[in-house]
Amino acid sequence: MAISFACRPFNLDEIVRCGLQLSRSEMRVFLQCLKSDEFAVAKMAQELGIDRTTVQKAVGKLYEKGLLRRIQRNRTSGGYQYAYAPLPKDEVRKRVKEIARTWFIEVESSLERWP
Repeated sequence: MAISFACRPFNLDEIVRCGLQLSRSEMRVFLQCLKSDEFAVAKMAQELGIDRTTVQKAVGKLYEKGLLRRIQRNRTSGGYQYAYAPLPKDEVRKRVKEIARTWFIEVESSLERWP
């Protein structure tokens, strides 16, 4: 969905990516994450057809930014494996809306001081 702003349309994914400060690969992984309740990095890499380490780096950044939560799964043979789950979509929407509101307030304030 494109949103026009004066001279240029903006894709909604682009607005979300920019607002959440995600790289293109992080956004690609995040969009895939939102399609499942829980996932493992290896399976995500397979679904996206990209290297596991690329997905692992993106997942790490998404986790640091609070967009994913990590779940420890203990193995019966010993050890553990992490699974990840995205924030609920409503929470992500709420976060992006707040970022957009803050940006709009800054634009309005700047316009008041504009020549």
